[in-house]
Amino acid sequence: MKIQHRMAALLFATTLLAACSKEDQEGKTNEPNTSTNCKVSKVFLYKGPNNAPVIDTLMYTYTDDNITKLTAPEGYLTFEYSGGRITRSNYFDSLGATTSTEYQTATYNSDGTVAKIDWYSEGGAQLEDRYQFTYNAGKLVKLTYTMYWENAPSGYEDTHFYTYTGNNITRDSVVKSDPYGTGSSAVYYYTYDAQENQFSKGGTNALFNSPFALDFEGDDLPFLFSANNVTGFREDPNGEIADFSYITDGKGKLKMMKIFDLPVFAWEYECQ
Repeated sequence: MKIQHRMAALLFATTLLAACSKEDQEGKTNEPNTSTNCKVSKVFLYKGPNNAPVIDTLMYTYTDDNITKLTAPEGYLTFEYSGGRITRSNYFDSLGATTSTEYQTATYNSDGTVAKIDWYSEGGAQLEDRYQFTYNAGKLVKLTYTMYWENAPSGYEDTHFYTYTGNNITRDSVVKSDPYGTGSSAVYYYTYDAQENQFSKGGTNALFNSPFALDFEGDDLPFLFSANNVTGFREDPNGEIADFSYITDGKGKLKMMKIFDLPVFAWEYECQ
């Protein structure tokens, strides 16, 4: 969604600055202490040319047990809740900003699953993106993304149809349409380990406050909605397989996610 694409763009752009030195990476994945009450305090995002990891940082602020602020180097998000679920995310385009320039809202079904996410620009004057979620027997089976122009559907739409093996999405069939009749289609395939999905531990709120969700597209949702962890991803049956791996601490908390054995995210915790 655009509010999250904008935040992700800020994060990844800053990773290319010389100020992000290799020294910054020292000690980022140390074991948390032995306390059982631990919360994510920072997440480090890796990105760099020629497979050289460069680091950026997300900082989490809590009100009781709810994440209410997510701070990046050049902007931040705040979250509003109802019944423990995030209902609105506000985007601020600088660390000193006091008024959000863009925001998104979320509505939910009676069973707690997310039904719709809308993204607004110009202080709420323009609806620009809509994500609609469809379920069958509690499983996400379809995502429809619609781009809006001047608060009306533009004719640009992506529809993702998800196929399961057990409780894991193993196939995503995508149909892209546009008002000019030049749409396309694609199919993505996923494989999994046998461990509990690390990203789904945050519940539905992980759609909004997990680092993986900062730039999500429909083909990313299997990482969030499946029972186990994605270990392989490819486009069409003969495409190159992207290998994912995960490092956890002794208590099972996620420390690092890798792709092709290169770091993508690393987590730091504060424990009481």
